[in-house]
Amino acid sequence: MKKILPLILAIGFIFPIQPAQALGCAQVKAMIKSMGNDINFSNAKSAKKMVDAYETAFKNPKCLPAKDIAEMRTAAKDLIVECAKPDTVYKMLFTKPVYEAFCGGFKRLSKYTK
Repeated sequence: MKKILPLILAIGFIFPIQPAQALGCAQVKAMIKSMGNDINFSNAKSAKKMVDAYETAFKNPKCLPAKDIAEMRTAAKDLIVECAKPDTVYKMLFTKPVYEAFCGGFKRLSKYTK
């Protein structure tokens, strides 16, 4: 029993790491897929949810196909440029809290779009 215990502890330490990574990717994929259904921009929480989904995808680029990540980076760049304009259409479309959550959030993501 004393000889088996270190082996059991080692196996218990090594194997949970892999499923946790797979679960993380599954969560990233589910978050991105459901993003269109969940986002309605009626409040700042919904806008933040979209920004969070993008940030999660950017932090875990191996979880999504390279083409999808590239499209998300391009979309984020376009949103950042549009939000930077003083007369952006988003100021007219969104309430101030939603605008700040949306544009402020995407501005924060600029480090992932370079």
